[in-house]
Amino acid sequence: MNLDTFDWNLLVVLHTVLETRSATAAATRLNVTQSAISNALSRLRDAFGDPLVVRSGRGLSPTPRALELAPKLAEIVSTVRATFGSEGFDPKTTTRVFVIAMGDADQASGITRVVDELGKRMPRAGLRVVSIDTLLATDGLATGEVDAAISPPSPDSAGLYATALYVDEGVLVLRKGHPFLKLDPRKMAGEVASLRHIDIHLALGRKGLGHRIAEEHMRSHGFVRDIVVTVPTFAAAAILASSSDLAVGLPRRLAETLCPRLDLTIVDTPFPPVRFPLQLQWHERTHRDEGSRAFRDAVIAALGDTQPKTRDGRQERQGQKRKKRV
Repeated sequence: MNLDTFDWNLLVVLHTVLETRSATAAATRLNVTQSAISNALSRLRDAFGDPLVVRSGRGLSPTPRALELAPKLAEIVSTVRATFGSEGFDPKTTTRVFVIAMGDADQASGITRVVDELGKRMPRAGLRVVSIDTLLATDGLATGEVDAAISPPSPDSAGLYATALYVDEGVLVLRKGHPFLKLDPRKMAGEVASLRHIDIHLALGRKGLGHRIAEEHMRSHGFVRDIVVTVPTFAAAAILASSSDLAVGLPRRLAETLCPRLDLTIVDTPFPPVRFPLQLQWHERTHRDEGSRAFRDAVIAALGDTQPKTRDGRQERQGQKRKKRV
């Protein structure tokens, strides 16, 4: 490749295609025709000696070479955007597609607020939500696949920034009409241990950080669950609980969203609920990017201002949010 004659605008095209996974979406974002994107991809393939992207269903899938280039391209584009500052980003006109990773609990209980807030701040921007599995499988924050992620604080956080969003708590949920609910309320606390449970392994089908925190908390209070079935999502667990006599532990925010829809009810436990903080995390490569910062501010405004109620009906008070290097 002759760098003196190489068209550097092609790198912006490739970066945009890798972000959107669509020639049509890339053309819309860059305000060019789809044929211009196709022509640019052809020139890029010649320059790199690699297909870079191949058709997959209705979109485009990157080759291993393209995945290797993605974080480098993201860094280049981020540096250029930071160099030109706000002139390179207009929240009212941007058509950028932002990507956020979140578990299904936050998807069900918080995605509407995120979409609404993003629509107010960046009416032409797009949003793509991916699962925590996708984040882990692609190392999404580091590779540029994902702009931000909602997660508990992680000990493995090199190169990441984070800001607190909210503190949630675990609650026990049963279907309405469950035989347990017919017991004398004075006997319920002693009978909680007799319930049979649904377990949830969110991260690649394994026990994640939140699961370990909950298990250790229950064990410290002498409570061991009788696990009957394990599923990979909170939504599947809630649906199963709504049509069986199995109990399930859910984050309170999610439980308050799903209980009215699935005829479920929250049940008090004889021990205090497990509490777990949630953060918004992002990689240092996007820390100074104007668009990424605006997107993070929208997510924080959508999810960080309201606090879940505790078991006694009061709202959890959280200290002032502060950004920190983790």
